[in-house]
Amino acid sequence: MKCFLFNRYIVLVFWVLNIFALESCNNVGTSTFSGAAIQGTSSSAILEFGAWLIPTTNSGNVSVIRFTIMKARSGETVTVYTDSACATTPIGSSVATGNPVTATIVTNPLKIGTSQSFNLYAKGSRTTECRSLSETYAFSCPTGYIPVTGNSAVDAPEDFCVMKWEAKCATDLTGSSSCASATGAPSASKVAVSTAAGLPWSNISQTDAVVACANLNSLQSVTNRYDLLSNPEWMAIARDIEKTTTNWSGLAIGSGYLSVGRANSYPGPRSCDGLLQNASALDCAVLGSDSVYNRTHNLSNGQIIWDIPGNVWEWVDWAITPGLSGPPTSCNRGWLDMPSLPSFCPEYESKTYAPLFSPYNLGLGEVLTGSAGAAIRGGEWYDGSTYAGIYALMLTHSSAETIDEIGFRCVYRPEK
Repeated sequence: MKCFLFNRYIVLVFWVLNIFALESCNNVGTSTFSGAAIQGTSSSAILEFGAWLIPTTNSGNVSVIRFTIMKARSGETVTVYTDSACATTPIGSSVATGNPVTATIVTNPLKIGTSQSFNLYAKGSRTTECRSLSETYAFSCPTGYIPVTGNSAVDAPEDFCVMKWEAKCATDLTGSSSCASATGAPSASKVAVSTAAGLPWSNISQTDAVVACANLNSLQSVTNRYDLLSNPEWMAIARDIEKTTTNWSGLAIGSGYLSVGRANSYPGPRSCDGLLQNASALDCAVLGSDSVYNRTHNLSNGQIIWDIPGNVWEWVDWAITPGLSGPPTSCNRGWLDMPSLPSFCPEYESKTYAPLFSPYNLGLGEVLTGSAGAAIRGGEWYDGSTYAGIYALMLTHSSAETIDEIGFRCVYRPEK
């Protein structure tokens, strides 16, 4: 959950609750309360000022924050200010019809990885003192997710949070059958998690992968924040990887190759449980770019992401829009390398599949064109260094198919 405050614009609404609570953010980011819930010395003369956050189980940024003002008597007008004298800059007021009075402030969202402090002051029409509340809120991604910088050039302008590892099923980390062979939509007992341990959740259709990610919204008490990773967001990740010099074997953009992950061995996908042995595809080592089959890549913000290429293909929604969308279905030319695609399939815009730089280097992947109506990215454990890669794209599977070579990854989109 992300907790934060902003002062660009503030909309203030008051209403009355029958309870008082002071709660901090759960499990995400940090909340430092300085002077919160200040106690008045007279129930009839001095207000008591506290704060809580709604929803407390939200694992992302919160744009609605409630402030609770105690000891306001029925009929008393309570005003909240931004100046310490409670005199010149009121931001809202309400007549109390009970005790306590709760103020809701709607603020601009805080950027991922940042924090902001602010001060509010309250005064009642029957009180003489101006009571203060000082808060600092910080936002971080949900557990197991990492921040990614948005990229307008690929239609993903907003920063977002993505699973660090391919999605796993919380009740079936061994990939036996309880989740992998799920029939119908995943349920709350089949929760998509991002952990190093466990095999990727495969044998799941694209339609059910959307539901598996969407289920996280109700479980975390948020609305429309969790979703299946989209193709624009995949492209934002791939472009970021490509532009980060430490991902290249020659330690310069375009010098040498980018690793293709676990794309050279059988049998099946593997977990990433933190083993630090060597850089072969059978381990989960973080040893830089000394192997074409290394399973990690660095992002420009210092984060590390696992198995973008290799291990299992991953379903992506073609656009960041409500509902599942698919790629064009008018081109069916088999496998094509990136430079050939514009000539054979001009309907595909380069921002949906293509790397930034030329020449075409090992580790970028190839495209299998098709008309099935759904898209998977990255490659799998036996695709080798030619077909797998951060830009690898396959268009020959329908959204209803379930095979053990295809998994998925969820995304968390902060409020805008």
